[in-house]
This record gives sequence, structure tokens and C-alpha cells, in this order.
Amino acid sequence: MAAQPPSATSSTTRTASSTNWKLGSRDRLYLSACTGYDKFYARTKDADSADYSKVDSGRGWGNLASALRWNHVVHDQLFMNIHFTYTKYQFNIGITQEDHRRDETQRSSLRYLSNIRDLSLKTDLDYVPNPDRYIRFGGQYILHSCRPGVLQF
Repeated sequence: MAAQPPSATSSTTRTASSTNWKLGSRDRLYLSACTGYDKFYARTKDADSADYSKVDSGRGWGNLASALRWNHVVHDQLFMNIHFTYTKYQFNIGITQEDHRRDETQRSSLRYLSNIRDLSLKTDLDYVPNPDRYIRFGGQYILHSCRPGVLQF
């Protein structure tokens, strides 16, 4: 059997958006998000017969980042920002092989997945008791979720 030349394809997708709303004289809300995904895919196939083998392989990776922020003027000397963010990165690799022999098809595949996700809540306060003093303080909570690798057969 002669093998056909491998075919390969790649694609990239990117999207970003942001908006804000004025809720009053002391409040403003901001929302932003961006996402992207890249993919590479290759295929080979043995031809020239009713019996053939086909191998598909690919890999992809991408991310998502989003943020919601609330600005609030507590009073003339105290300003507050509250941020909520979510991020996700993922990576996957896969291969599938099909063998077609005399009305029978055998298929095997392997896929590796990995991802990282973060949720964060952060509060910043700016206090200006007089023009010569500027005090910043706040806190942050982050939840990290990491899946270093999962195999699927």
C-alpha cells in the first residue's frame, strides 16, 4: 500500500470584549473577557486498497480570562475597588488510529488533557486622610485548581 501525503491544518481563534456601566455618582462597574484557542491537526492514510489504516493526531491549547470590577467612592477620603476574576488554561493532545481490514474496523485512541483554573476575589482600599498621606490596604483570596494531566483511552 502507498501512503498518501499527510495533511495538516492549524487554526487560531481570539476574542476580547469589555464594557462598563456608571451606576451612580460614586459607583462604576467594569466587565472584561478574552479568550483564545489554537489547534493543530494532522492526518495520514494508507490508500490504494479496500484495506487501509488512518491516523489522526492533534493538539490544542487555549485560555480564558474574565474580570468583574466594582469601583466605589465610600467618602471623599476613601476609595474602594473589588475585583472578581476567573482564568482558565487548557492543553490537550490526542491520537486516533483506525485499521480497516476485510469488513472489520479496529479503533484505538489516546488523549491527554491538562488544565489550570483560578478564581480570585480581591479588595483594594485607598485612604487619603490629608494631601501628605496616602494609605493603601486590602486583601485577596485565590482558589487554584490544577489538573496536571489526565489520560483517556
